[in-house]
Amino acid sequence: MPRDFGARMAEVADGFCDERHVQILEDFFRPRVRGYPGGDRRYAQALEQVRQCAAFRAKATPALLAWLRGKADAASLSPPPTKRAATE
Repeated sequence: MPRDFGARMAEVADGFCDERHVQILEDFFRPRVRGYPGGDRRYAQALEQVRQCAAFRAKATPALLAWLRGKADAASLSPPPTKRAATE
C-alpha cells in the first residue's frame, strides 16, 4: 500500500447508515487518520456520508413502510391474476 494510504481508512465506513456507526467512526478513525495528509478531510467526508444516510433513512422509513403495508393490504384483497388462454 502507498505510504499515505492511511488517509483513506475512514472510507471503509462510509457504507454504514446509522447513528451508532457514527460514534464508532468517530472513536476509531478520528485519532488514526490525523497523521496522514488529507486524512482529516476524508474522515469528515465519510462521517458526513454516514450521517446523511442515517438522516435520510430516519425520514424515509415511515413513509416507505406505510407504502409497503398499503401494497401488501391491496395484494391480499385482490384475486390472484389468471393465465390467459393461448387462443385469446
